[in-house]
Amino acid sequence: MDNEADRCRIRWIVDLEAEKASGCLRQLLTLLPEHEQQQVLCFLQPTDQDRALISRLLQRCCVCIALGIKWEDVALALTKGRKPFTTNSKPVFAPNFNYNVSHEGRYVAIASDPMYLVGVDVAAPRCGRTGPEAAGRPLDQYLHSFRGQLAESEWALLEQLAPDEGQREATFQRLWSLKEAFIKARGDGLGFQPLSRAAFEFPDGDPWASSAKLVLDGELQN
Repeated sequence: MDNEADRCRIRWIVDLEAEKASGCLRQLLTLLPEHEQQQVLCFLQPTDQDRALISRLLQRCCVCIALGIKWEDVALALTKGRKPFTTNSKPVFAPNFNYNVSHEGRYVAIASDPMYLVGVDVAAPRCGRTGPEAAGRPLDQYLHSFRGQLAESEWALLEQLAPDEGQREATFQRLWSLKEAFIKARGDGLGFQPLSRAAFEFPDGDPWASSAKLVLDGELQN
């Protein structure tokens, strides 16, 4: 049973640039049901279509492998908070099987687990985005626009890293991805406000640590 549960713990990431180089992205569209193909093609920009396509393919692959069901039998839906999930029956070894997917820039990521709630988030550097962030807005101005969503401890960490803009931006992205992953795991998305309620702390204040602790509404979580 442990081996069966292990196959439900998936951590995948796809590099869209590498997939484009292989020239097979468009051929993969036919693997989706007709209604999902139309959802992908509703996006105006080819890059957005590619992200949507890979996201849906990863979700279906994840459910197939984790639950051991046929591709054509996969059934997907969304919570009110827009968290994707499968309506397929969950086996005894994965009573709380759930997954989450994220895409930004050139990457699409998915994670799943048989027991624990899962959230994942990808944050592209500002130089890899479109919109105001890519237009050269000063970093301080950009960070201050998120001030109300950061806990005091998180803001203090960013302040300690001044004037190294590269470190500050990268640390902010890690903090923001953790917050996004947390609310995506919960399934309520932007219904969770303000994000400053969820404060993430790194061991010894090291933003490159491989783990982080969550303090939610002032209480340390397990």
